[in-house]
Amino acid sequence: MGPEVAASLRAFFARDEVEEVMQRLRKAGVDPAPMAAPAEGALSGEVIVFTGKLERMSRDAAKTRAVAAGAAVGSSITRKTTLVVAGAKAGSKLDKARELEIPILTEEEFLERLA
Repeated sequence: MGPEVAASLRAFFARDEVEEVMQRLRKAGVDPAPMAAPAEGALSGEVIVFTGKLERMSRDAAKTRAVAAGAAVGSSITRKTTLVVAGAKAGSKLDKARELEIPILTEEEFLERLA
């Protein structure tokens, strides 16, 4: 987030009517806690895309573990993607990763990085 967006957000939340809405939400039991900082871990700074069928865990479980280890998870291959985890029957995402020369991990290699 850049300084312009940050200033805009600050101005929005400083408005009286927004504070009133926040007060009503708190009274209704909503606790607007600040977002947690990204986790630091074995995959900090990585942008991972999963493709194909994973054998040892669901794709959702793999994404959760990647985020807990500090990675961001994408749904498509872009130039920002830094790692691809390829399971069985990986298709066009795997081809695109190879074309862009993005490192490709097997599920086992992904799990080893988490260890």
